[in-house]
Amino acid sequence: QVVKGHVKTKCKCHGVSGTCTVKTCWRQLAPFHEIGQVLKRRYEKAYKVDTNTNNANGKFSLSIRREESNTDPQNSTPKSVDMVYIENSPSFCSKSSYSIGTAGRECNKNNTCHSICCGRGYNVMTRKKYERCQCQVVWCCEFNCNRC
Repeated sequence: QVVKGHVKTKCKCHGVSGTCTVKTCWRQLAPFHEIGQVLKRRYEKAYKVDTNTNNANGKFSLSIRREESNTDPQNSTPKSVDMVYIENSPSFCSKSSYSIGTAGRECNKNNTCHSICCGRGYNVMTRKKYERCQCQVVWCCEFNCNRC
């Protein structure tokens, strides 16, 4: 739905000295980062819903939970563009049947520790890592390297 709604028509003119004797048009998808931003915004505003089944015809409908809709009856049914969910996502921070948890995992201090550590804080460790460097080939089949 989001991808389909963000298709744009692009056109190009062909002709001598900038004239538009022939015009070629095509449909083009929006850049993926734009689609991703729209989906992320909808995800962040998703509504928790209840399902209601009509016993007479077997059809079901969705209604936004009262605490989500500010008790306004007109806002009780999600729109077709709204993202909805029925159950809360499990926490992947603690060990459970869904996840081994995140305690003890290594993270990159510059970008992943805050989310991986789930607000528990983290310990910073500095390591010295030695690698072979300044290698030279000796005769045909031997390498001499320094340890850096």
